[in-house]
Order: sequence, then C-alpha cells, then structure tokens
Amino acid sequence: MTGVDDEGEFTETRRFREFYALGVSLTTRWPGCYMPSIPEKKVVGKEDEKFIEERRELLNRFMKEISKYEYITNSVEFKTFSRGKGEVDKLLEKLPK
Repeated sequence: MTGVDDEGEFTETRRFREFYALGVSLTTRWPGCYMPSIPEKKVVGKEDEKFIEERRELLNRFMKEISKYEYITNSVEFKTFSRGKGEVDKLLEKLPK
C-alpha cells in the first residue's frame, strides 16, 4: 500500500486482518456515516489465487473510497493503519471508542 497524506508519502504492507480492523474502527468511530464495505473474511479456500486477486482488488477499492474523505484520512485510525508499525490490528483495537 502506498499513498500520500498531510504528513507526506507512505508505503506499508498490510495483512487482511489489519484492513478488517481499520474497517471496524472507522465504522465504530463514525456510526451512521457512509463507510465503504470491506470484503468478508474467508476461512476455507483463502489460498486460492483467484480469491487472493479478487480480495486484493476489493481492498484497493476500499482504500480508494476511504481516501475520498478527509475526515477518514486525517483520523487517528487511518494514521495508525497507514503509518503504524508492528501488529496494526492490535493498535487499532486499543484506540478509544
């Protein structure tokens, strides 16, 4: 994942669980506000090449959609996701609700 925000450029590699945690955090913080959907979790067949590519495309769409809203890209949740180190999903879970 690469992007630019008010702090400059960033490049990070994220796992699905971290994207999922970001989606949950944003939905919790702004209930009732539009939030693009994130692909569902899948336990069986998650190693399938076709599935992986479809999920990648859906995650890219999710990121493009949330990048349209400054209240999201300037949020502590997005900053944690885009610039955080370590297990970002755990960091997102610790943020105040």
